Amino acid sequence: MPAKGCVTQNARTRRLFTGEPAQHAREQLLSSKELIPAATHAQASLESQVMLHLGVGREYWAHPLGIAYVLPFRRRIVVMLDGASSAFGYPLEMNLHAAQLLLPYAEPGFQVNGVLGLRVTAANGRDLSLTDIENGGEVVIRGVKGTRWHEILPKLRDEYRRSKVIPLWNLDGWSQHELDHKSSHRTLVNYGARISWLGSGLLRRAALWHTVSTAYTTSSWTGDGDWIFELDSYYEIGNDHNRFLDLLADPQWGINLKIQRHYCECVSPWSNSMYHMKACYYYLVNRDESIPGRLQLRFRTLGPAYEVHDKDLFIKAGAEPSWIDRVHPNSGGGDGGRNAYAHPIRQEVK
Repeated sequence: MPAKGCVTQNARTRRLFTGEPAQHAREQLLSSKELIPAATHAQASLESQVMLHLGVGREYWAHPLGIAYVLPFRRRIVVMLDGASSAFGYPLEMNLHAAQLLLPYAEPGFQVNGVLGLRVTAANGRDLSLTDIENGGEVVIRGVKGTRWHEILPKLRDEYRRSKVIPLWNLDGWSQHELDHKSSHRTLVNYGARISWLGSGLLRRAALWHTVSTAYTTSSWTGDGDWIFELDSYYEIGNDHNRFLDLLADPQWGINLKIQRHYCECVSPWSNSMYHMKACYYYLVNRDESIPGRLQLRFRTLGPAYEVHDKDLFIKAGAEPSWIDRVHPNSGGGDGGRNAYAHPIRQEVK
């Protein structure tokens, strides 16, 4: 059994990646040899699709992407959601937003939205259990206290039907709409399956965008074979992308990634200009280059001409004051969070 001090330090490090409660991190480290368990193949495929659809970001949640923390297990994962965002002038509940992003529905004659083949297996209180109709696996989407999935889903289903779209998440098998969509988008569907290792790895480390990144807003999408994340920081705060990259690709805690190439403006002649948007692009691939998939990270530092000071929106969304101090100017966090996690990961894994 690992020494008490070692477990405590490892639990602290693990929480940088997962965001989970300290006690849960300790219990998992004591019961498993894996620091952050890797998903089985079937589970990884499901998790990757969940990350792809939840990862759109931009809606001013308390945590980037609206994910408060994750509880990773080998054959399942629990994704704890944020509460609500007021960025649109009215409360947008993350549980409803997540359901709209994830649960499949068909627009006849046009396309299927959401995750193809995703099915609801249970809606108990604040937990929504999802699986893949073909490969299995389990993702539990956990809402904040007071969430009632058994009330949310019927309302959403009725709303879709009034809008002449067809909800698919309760069907026993593949719908013809999904089969037609898979057939017409075969290349994209097949590529998504091949990069499931990346999406699952990112979901299981979703807290990094909150605990380490100095970006006040994060968004993602896929294009031209890349999974792209755009992280925007304020000029007064700056960004510490080296720290983020080191952790994301850490040999013990991170994903099996290496930098393929990069373009960084941190040392450019205009890097200290508050009127220029500084951009640093990093392209990461699997250390085993025979495995497909590339992650593109765009770290952007925005000068006053680009800034939208929206700190109040994050306060209304319930963001932690310490996080607001790190990522928003004039909030009391003088170093922009660069020293908040300055100590390197201790190699105390036993």
